[in-house]
Amino acid sequence: MAETFKEFSNQNYTSSDITNDDEIVIFTNNASTKAIVRDIEVQSADFEADEAKFYVDGTIVGDTFEDSDGTVFVDESQSFSVKLNTALTPPESETGNGIHVAIPSANAPTLAPTTLTQIKGTPSYPTTGISIGSTVGTGVDINPPITFIQPVNDYQYMIHDVGNSSDYWVYTRDQNSISDMSWYDGTNSIRQQVDTDSYRGGYLDGEAKKAYVNSNGIIKVWDMTQQTATPTTFSGFYTTNSTYSVGSACNGVYFYTYSGISSQIRFRDTINHPSGSSGEITNNATGNSFAANSNYPVIVVAFNSDEEKYYILSSNGTNINATSENVVVTKQQILDSNSTGTINPTISLGTSLRTCLGLSTSPSNSTGTFYAWNLRHMGGPYVSFPLSDTTVGVWKCANNALTQVETMTVSNDTTVYGRRNSYVQANGTLTSTSHNTSNYTINNRIRTVGVEIT
Repeated sequence: MAETFKEFSNQNYTSSDITNDDEIVIFTNNASTKAIVRDIEVQSADFEADEAKFYVDGTIVGDTFEDSDGTVFVDESQSFSVKLNTALTPPESETGNGIHVAIPSANAPTLAPTTLTQIKGTPSYPTTGISIGSTVGTGVDINPPITFIQPVNDYQYMIHDVGNSSDYWVYTRDQNSISDMSWYDGTNSIRQQVDTDSYRGGYLDGEAKKAYVNSNGIIKVWDMTQQTATPTTFSGFYTTNSTYSVGSACNGVYFYTYSGISSQIRFRDTINHPSGSSGEITNNATGNSFAANSNYPVIVVAFNSDEEKYYILSSNGTNINATSENVVVTKQQILDSNSTGTINPTISLGTSLRTCLGLSTSPSNSTGTFYAWNLRHMGGPYVSFPLSDTTVGVWKCANNALTQVETMTVSNDTTVYGRRNSYVQANGTLTSTSHNTSNYTINNRIRTVGVEIT
């Protein structure tokens, strides 16, 4: 037999070299060749030492991924490889469908479809080759035919496009806290008003396609994929209401507060606790109110499913610098409350919405600063707020903070109506796309030397 001192490998192995999501084969002997590996040099590595081991045909020959010397025998037709202790999970991206809503005149809302694509969760390694970003379609004036919408100065409203460019759900609230919930059949020019009264705390959850109001302690929920006046009801909820009542909903949980109890948010998990009373989230984190104690209040809740946390944001007034409670609570806290307990948050996102968004000033367009109720949920862990006449910022709620991940370019929106009612909100569920482990940026330079026997 001939013996030859040999350098078996001296190269950089990337994610494209990983097979079965967990293994990099350094070399493989043919049917008439054996090898004795004497020295292993890990010259640079993205794998940590305790994340991988060295193997010969499935047998561990090195407990850690680092430099080592000694004697490793690799028989004929066997492979010498590095194998991760835990197989890689391919990276995922998530795409949310939404709408940009603008008011170029007193009673003519304009809708434009939007998409937002981002990397989902926290990948194991940096990614490459995955397209992320946003798109904004062409705006369409929907009035006429929806003449009952009058979004003048004293109105806040939400609108949901059912998806056929003719049917919509609409929620409005005027300066006297009188609310109106309606659906509109554009094909037949029919409007159905399904609920109207004072202090309803209404909300359109465009992600789940559900419409909510608090009707004197009865939570009414409509399926916005249908044109129906009949809601699903959840009785026994918090009954008292007053000025500046606001509501929000996320992941099947309805949230409600008003000026008289703005230091608390009442909630009901309509999925896991459909009966009972109401749970309570206090202002324990900072001691501030949840911002329903002044004009133009808003509460927006986003849910990060990777963390199983709710991010609760609040503000009011004609900018986003008002002192307000902004907190994080976990899904488990919501479940453990059994919809009747009290949650005392300890994680604060900041004492104003502007602080939460990391902005040095309150954004404005040519007519002034944007109202707080322009804050909207975009689905999953994402929220948006307008930054200028033509841009909307997108933030991801993760790791107990908000991080801006995108700036969307939208149609010019400069009127006073636009200043008070301009936003991008969810109009459908987030969808996930699984990619390949080769989309990870992974580099490991490995040199092995020893004796080859033929």
